[in-house]
Parts: sequence; C-alpha cells; structure tokens
Amino acid sequence: MVGRRRCRRTSSEAPASLLDNEDMLWEILLRLPSQPSSLLRASAVCKRWRRLVNDPQFLGHFRTHHRTPPLLGAFVCRRPHMATEFAPILGPTDCIPPERFDLGSCSKWPADRHLLDCRHGRVLVKDDLKHEVVVCDPIRGEHRRMSIPPVFKNTRAYIHGAVLCAAADDHDHVHGSCHSTSFKVALLSMYRQDRRPVACLYSSETDTWGNLITVVEPCEPPGFLIPVTLIGNVLYWSILEFDFDRQSLAMIKGPSGINKLHRFHIIIKTEDGGVGLAVLSTPRIRIWQRKVNCEGASTWLLQKTIGMNKILRISPRIKRNMGRLMGYDEDTDEICLHIYGSVYMVQLKSMQYRKLYKTNYYTNYYPFKSFYVSGDLSSLLLILHIGV
Repeated sequence: MVGRRRCRRTSSEAPASLLDNEDMLWEILLRLPSQPSSLLRASAVCKRWRRLVNDPQFLGHFRTHHRTPPLLGAFVCRRPHMATEFAPILGPTDCIPPERFDLGSCSKWPADRHLLDCRHGRVLVKDDLKHEVVVCDPIRGEHRRMSIPPVFKNTRAYIHGAVLCAAADDHDHVHGSCHSTSFKVALLSMYRQDRRPVACLYSSETDTWGNLITVVEPCEPPGFLIPVTLIGNVLYWSILEFDFDRQSLAMIKGPSGINKLHRFHIIIKTEDGGVGLAVLSTPRIRIWQRKVNCEGASTWLLQKTIGMNKILRISPRIKRNMGRLMGYDEDTDEICLHIYGSVYMVQLKSMQYRKLYKTNYYTNYYPFKSFYVSGDLSSLLLILHIGV
C-alpha cells in the first residue's frame, strides 16, 4: 500500500507568507543594523517596504530599539594650519555624502573656524571673525548662531566649549535623533591675568546665556588641551568640573602627582557611571576611579594597568612622549590615542581596537554619531548604483 505523501510547503513559500504579515515585517526590519545603508537597501525592495521604513512611527521605534546611534566618522585636523575635516569610518556603502559635513558655512575663512565639540548629533564651532558660536546639525543641514558673551573677550584666552542635548540626563531619550530637541552650549575660558576659569551656559529653550560662573583658584593652562567629557549632568575639562544643573564650577584633584593634566590624561566614565581617569604613560595606560565618601572627600583607586604595546602590537621600547590621548567617547567607552604616527580607537573594557588613519600631527578627535535615515531619492539611487 502506498502511503499518502504529506504535502509540504516549500521553503520559498514560508518567508513569503511571513513577510506578508505587516506586524512580522515590522519586527524584522526593526532588527536591521543601524548603519545608514540598512533601511535604504530595504526601501529599494518594493514600495510597501519603502513606505514602512519611511514611516515616522517606525523610525522612532527603530532608534529606540538600537538605542546607541552608529559612529559615522570623526572631525579631525590632519595637518597643521589646515581646516578641520570629516573622516568617515564606515564602509563605502554606508558613507554619507561628504558635503553634509562641510563646516564652511560656519565662517568665511578656515583660519577663523575652530571646532569646539561634537555630541548628540550636533557640532559646535567657534567663528572668531564674528565672535559667535555655531551649532550645526550635519544630518539636517541646519545651523544656529549665538553671540559669545562679551566677558569672554576680556579673558584674552582660548575659549573651549561643549554642546549637548537638553535631554542628556533623560535615560529614556534616544540620542542621535535629537534634531528637534532643544540643546545646551557651555563655554569655558580663563582670565589670563590671574588664570581663573570662567564658564557660562546657553539654553536654546530660552535663547539666552545664563550667569557667569568662576572659581577663586587659578588653573594651569595645560589642563585645557583635551576635549570635554560628559558624565551625567557634569562636564569635565580635565581637572575642571562644571555641573550645569547646579550651576557650579570647581577644580578636582587627581591622583597623587597627577594634578596638572594634559594630553597624557583624560577623564573617562567608569562602569558604574562614576568618574574615572585614563593616564597614558607609554606604553601603558593606567585606569583610576574616583570614590567619594558621605562627607564629600574623594580618593582615587587604581583599577588596572593596560599594556598598549601588547594590544596594539607595537614595540615595548616606545618612548613615553611618543603617545598622546586625543579624545574619548562616553557612550562606547573608547579612547582615541596617537602612537607612532597612527591613530587608534581602543575599547577600554574589551580591549578591542581599530586603526583609523595615519598622521604625524597631534589633534583632538571628535567622534560623530547619529541615526542617518533618509528617504532622499538621490541617496537611494547612490546606494543602488554602487551595488545593493
């Protein structure tokens, strides 16, 4: 007797029926990688997919699902006396047109244009000629200008700054898509005569600068050379601590013998969200953590020592002054350092690294992260042209 053969659904039919389900398709597309080409590739499949990935509600869920926006590249200055440029990090299919990151509109001449900070999808630039700061949104192609408070003219010193989303302390907020969210700008400088730091905070919600904040103690100029670190509601320029919620400015003491911070030191965020310090003494990096007791007294504890020569596979005989710390990414806990003419990003927990580019010029490194989701037809055609 010949038994009845079970009718099986072919493999080609199974996914088709799943993808016909709108909810299932939503969940599948939601889990695509956060790189710029992912949704553009999906939108090229058919009109139905294109309509879904361009739906504002879906895009909101897409950002919420991924939480951390992808690193698109960094703003760097590769050579002395040259304009700051954007260095893409992603592959060719994820590269965004470089003109989106052109800062030329911020000032007439490159010599008058100084990049101060880059965070939450925004870039802060100082226009020396007009004595203004400019907040740029490269993804939207928008910028906003603010006059620098007159008191900073009297400091006659270099002005440092930071830009951040106004919802920086909101754990439910997803950064990298803050285009319509209000922002804050902090400026910091130093009175040249007595070396007292002075800071001021701008809010886009009120379109005004707040009160000037200063400290009595003088500050060593080398402490200003590295980029700012944001931990909670506090900005750290080396040993200077600016709490923009409490509107307070203070100097913190580092570990014994490390109070004059410069390019060999940078404030980092510890695993528990506290304040840490990375100290580069080539070929080693020492990681310290600050502990504060109930009375407010702080002590520094050495957490670990990292042999960078083993991780980066470089000679252990490298001279101490051959390395520099160039920046830090608070979201990914990565430091950027320059050793032997090459720039590396090192993740402090996993110790994984990537070599970015070669240069003999020391400069600050400003990572730029954002969700780039565009329904622009020209972008879609570009992706299709290079071979989806």
